[in-house]
Amino acid sequence: LQVVARLKNQLDAGDQIARLGGDEFALLIDTRTAPARALQLAERITDVLAEPYWVDGESLLLGCSLGIAHSP
Repeated sequence: LQVVARLKNQLDAGDQIARLGGDEFALLIDTRTAPARALQLAERITDVLAEPYWVDGESLLLGCSLGIAHSP
């Protein structure tokens, strides 16, 4: 739930998030007027997901990998 909350906090109105399964998520964002937005969002997501998670008083660090696909 902490991962989903962090992802949602980075999205703008109209953006969509979906859990594909396990630890995989898809984000649908509109970049028609700002193509660089996808890269900026990817950088922000990488940063916020790298911050420590607290579970039962323990600090956990997670990594992430992501890709960007563009469609006309």
